[in-house]
Amino acid sequence: MALNGRLVAKVKSGRTHAAKGRHRQAWRELDLRQVGKRARQAVNCAVLSYGDVREFFLRKPCRAVDRLQLGLQGGNGRSVAVAIAWVEMPSSGTARELRRLVDTHGTGNVIAKTAAALGEPNVRYAGQHYHSDLRGRTVAIAEAEKLHGAVSDGELEAVARIAAAFPAP
Repeated sequence: MALNGRLVAKVKSGRTHAAKGRHRQAWRELDLRQVGKRARQAVNCAVLSYGDVREFFLRKPCRAVDRLQLGLQGGNGRSVAVAIAWVEMPSSGTARELRRLVDTHGTGNVIAKTAAALGEPNVRYAGQHYHSDLRGRTVAIAEAEKLHGAVSDGELEAVARIAAAFPAP
């Protein structure tokens, strides 16, 4: 999805803050604030994935996966859930293969952490607002979903792009 000019600048600045681990400043670029956080670490990526991605992990196991779900709120009752997974692979080559696969719509993904966010029971991520980043042997995968209020598709895409820039916990 293409972002409008206003969002492009906000995403660029937000990703700069995110890459440095500055959560508050990154979300402030989109006039959002973090209100909830759930994290979990695991080793078996095949158990935490589905579709072709699961088959990939059965052939090429990951080293570790960290998953995080954040609740974000903004003015006018806007709220968003964002799920991030950082998958560490044995090599940069297998990380590139994984990214190509998860970036292909319909091939599956790492299952998002679905603990309640902002008081919502089990957020369902549809994969419509998605972004990934590759950093060496680690693939960052982020998805965003609207919970409440007037949140545009562009804003959800911006949230996913910023979220994918955060370093693994």
